[in-house]
Amino acid sequence: MLQAVAGSRTLTPEQLLACDVTGNGTISTLDAVRILQLKVGTIAGFEVAQACGSDWAFIPVPAAAANQLVTAPQMTTGSCQAGAIAWNPLVSQADNQNFSAVLFGDCTGNWQPSGGGGAARSRIAAAVNVGHAQRRGTHLRVPLVVEGARRFFGLDIEVVYDPTRLSFRALRRVGPASPALLAANERRPGLINISLASPEPLPVGTLGVLLLEEINDHSDARPVRVISAEAADE
Repeated sequence: MLQAVAGSRTLTPEQLLACDVTGNGTISTLDAVRILQLKVGTIAGFEVAQACGSDWAFIPVPAAAANQLVTAPQMTTGSCQAGAIAWNPLVSQADNQNFSAVLFGDCTGNWQPSGGGGAARSRIAAAVNVGHAQRRGTHLRVPLVVEGARRFFGLDIEVVYDPTRLSFRALRRVGPASPALLAANERRPGLINISLASPEPLPVGTLGVLLLEEINDHSDARPVRVISAEAADE
């Protein structure tokens, strides 16, 4: 989506429909922000899903019949026109009426049902590690460092820490990642979900700094750990 907003990628009509999660008839960085927010759990759903009463849009597939009328789904701010097939007149039973399904927010079209085992070809395991923490009084600054040789367009990271000893304050982008979109959320005490995306490839290195506060003295050499990380590399 960010690449399309920047003009470096062309989206299909189905992708444009899926990416318009604000439901205002166009795509912008705000749509990308909403997807990151849903990914980390700071919002429960998209504006377009609320307007349409569904997480899905259905695009009718026209048949070679003069009396078939199709209505394409269309969204504007606060309203949703559903896709539909009608016949004028309907002179007999109309079999094999088909729709293409589009999941709002699934710009790549790689959705799989639960247990389907599908995976995006552009998502790979990433090496994200914790750098040397710096303390200032009770405040702790913990770098997150991407390692390896490949550049990336986006990251999903899970970070854990001991909530009896530390409390999460914020995550700041640094260096080349400063212009990227970022969402971070403490899903539960001691677990932080982070999503980052950029229209241009980002180099490896330090991408952000976790800001935490000590609430209990400790000598743990690794107060923060990355437990999972996936990168989008195209």
